Amino acid sequence: MTTASGLDLTIDGLYVTQATQDYPNSSVPLVKDRSGWVRVFVKANQTNTAAPQVRVQFINGSTTNTVTINAPSSSVPTSIDPNSDASWDAAVPAAWIQPGTQVVALVDPSGAITESDKNNNQFSQNLDVRTLHTWKVTLLPVHTGNGLTGVVTNANRTQSDWVDFAKRLHPVPDVVNVTVGATLNSSVNSLSSSGTGWSNVLSEVSAKRSADGVTDRYYYGVVKVSYTSGVAGIGYIGFPAAIGWDYSSGPSVLAHEEGHNFGRQHSPCGGASNPDPNYPYPGGIIGVPGWDAFATTSNLKTSNHTDIMGYCSNQWVSDYVYTSVLNFRANNSFDVAPDVVGSAQEGLLVWGRIENDRVILEPAFHVPATGVAPQAGAYTWEARDALGRSLLSVPFDAPEVADVPGSSLRIFSFVVPATTENMTNLHTLSISKDGRELARVLPGAAPGLQPTLHVQRMPDRTLQLSWNAQSYPVLMLRDARTHEVRGFVRGGSAVIRDVPDDLEIHFSDGVRSRIVRNRPAAQ
Repeated sequence: MTTASGLDLTIDGLYVTQATQDYPNSSVPLVKDRSGWVRVFVKANQTNTAAPQVRVQFINGSTTNTVTINAPSSSVPTSIDPNSDASWDAAVPAAWIQPGTQVVALVDPSGAITESDKNNNQFSQNLDVRTLHTWKVTLLPVHTGNGLTGVVTNANRTQSDWVDFAKRLHPVPDVVNVTVGATLNSSVNSLSSSGTGWSNVLSEVSAKRSADGVTDRYYYGVVKVSYTSGVAGIGYIGFPAAIGWDYSSGPSVLAHEEGHNFGRQHSPCGGASNPDPNYPYPGGIIGVPGWDAFATTSNLKTSNHTDIMGYCSNQWVSDYVYTSVLNFRANNSFDVAPDVVGSAQEGLLVWGRIENDRVILEPAFHVPATGVAPQAGAYTWEARDALGRSLLSVPFDAPEVADVPGSSLRIFSFVVPATTENMTNLHTLSISKDGRELARVLPGAAPGLQPTLHVQRMPDRTLQLSWNAQSYPVLMLRDARTHEVRGFVRGGSAVIRDVPDDLEIHFSDGVRSRIVRNRPAAQ
C-alpha cells in the first residue's frame, strides 16, 4: 500500500441512521427493533492513496457485535461531505440497536498504514434509542355507490407493499402488522378529482373504526377513482384514519397520509395547503442527507430531496419531520389496546363532520362501548330526554383533515357509554360550542314504527337493499359473527358487496337504532 509521508488519518465522526440523521450532532433518536446503517466519516490531512478498513463495534454490556468495513474508494478524503458516498458505510441489524449501546469505530484496525499519529484513529458515540410500539395498519377496500371497489392486493401488489415506502420513511419497528379488512360499503356515488365525496368516505372509515372498538390500529381505506389527476388521498392530522386511491402511486400516498395521522402538517413544497410555519428548510427540502436502511443500493438520499409531507417529487423524509413523528408515536396511545375488564357496556356511536364551520351530526347507532373517551375539546355532544333533561354530555375535539382542496374539514367519531335506561330515554342529540347549539338530531321515525326492508339476493355475495330512507336515513351493516362494521348506506337503496355469512342491518332513526334483520346472507 502506498502512503504519503506525514499522513494522518482521523475519524471526523460517525452516526447510525434509520432514515435520516444530522451530522455531526446525531440528534435524531433511533428506534429499537428497526434496522439501520452506520456511516463513519474518515478524513486525511493530505492527499493520499490510502484505502484503510474501519472496524465498528456495537457494545452493550457484555455483548459486542463487530462489523469491518472496506474503503469506499482508493483514497481517503481530506474534507467531509455527508452528501457524498465517500463514507465507510455498513448495514446494522435491528438487534444491535438497543438502549444503552455504545458504538466504537477504529480506522486501520490492523495498523497496515504508516501514520504520523496513531492515537487519533478512534471515535465513539452513545446511541439514543427509543422503544416504540409496533405500527398496526388495517387496509380496507372501499366499495362506492358507483360500483367501484378499491383494489388492495393483486398479482403485482401485496398488503406489505402498501406500507413498504411508509416503513422506510417513518420511525416504526421493522415488523409492521398489516392486515386487509373486509370490504366497506359506502353509498357515496363517486369521488371527484376536486375532493367531492372524499370527506364522506373518510367519515365512514373513522366511524367504522370507532364502532369496531379498535384502539390500536390505523385504518386506511383504499378507493378506486375514475380520474388520474387530482385528490389522491385525505387523512386526519393526529388521528389514525385516512383514505387513498389504489393506483400504483398508492403506497406513496399512504406514506403521506399516515404522516398526517402521525400528527404532521404539510411541508412547504408544491403548493401544499397550510404548511408548517416552523419547517426549517427552504422549499420543503429534507435539509440533511437521508438514508434508505432497507435498500441494498442507492441508499443515500441527498439533502436536496423533498420531504414526504409536501407535494413535490423526489421525496424522502427530513430529520425535522421524522423526529416529530417519533415523538408523536412515543407519546400517543393509538398503538395500544386498552385493558378491558368485565363484559362490554352499551354505547352510542357518535360521528359526523364539520365542513367550513357547518356541523353535520350523523344518525347514532347502538354499539358496544370501548371505554375510550374522545380527546376533550371545544365541542360538546349532549343527549336529552323528551322533557329536555340532560342524559349524557361529552366534550370532544374534532381533528382536522388534510388534503381537502379549498375547504376546512374536521371529522369526529367516538362511542359514548350509556346505561340501558339512558338508551331507552334518548330523544334528542345535539352538538354545541361556546354555549351555542350547532346541530340537533331528532327521531325521524314514530316510536314503535317497524322499518320496512326489501332484500334481493344477487350472485357473488351481493345484496340489493331498499328501505324507507325518510324515517331511517342511514343503515349500518355489521358482520354478526365478527362484529366488524361492513358499511354505512344511505338513500333508501344500496348494493352491498362482499356480504358476510351472517349480516346485521342496523336501522337508525337519527337517535335510536335497532337490528331488524339478522340472517344468513346469500352465498
